[in-house]
Amino acid sequence: MKTKKSSYPPINIGTSFLLVFFIILCMVIFSALSLSSASKDYEYSKKNAARTQAYYEACNQAEEIRAQIENSNSTQELIEYSVPIDDNEALHVVLKRQDGENSGYDIHSWTQQSITEWNSTQTLPVLGSE
Repeated sequence: MKTKKSSYPPINIGTSFLLVFFIILCMVIFSALSLSSASKDYEYSKKNAARTQAYYEACNQAEEIRAQIENSNSTQELIEYSVPIDDNEALHVVLKRQDGENSGYDIHSWTQQSITEWNSTQTLPVLGSE
């Protein structure tokens, strides 16, 4: 009669160790990617907040200029002025006189414009471009 050999488990202990190691490695990689993404988002939000603050400061300056123009009793039909936002953009405002007596000015145009000249020979930093 044949003796029955002791059977080993179908999964070796080394296989379970590799599975645990792979899961831990995946968690470390995902946490590193999450940290990297969060830091980039934080930098972007700081830049966006600074840009928004500069825009609203320019809006406040433009409103102060508009109030001075209305208090000066100017008789011009159209008045244009620009307030710088940053080194690259300015807030361009066009005021148009309202019809009627004792009338002030309406905002005809309130636009954000680039004040730097675009150069078509500029290239983007792409891998392999020279």
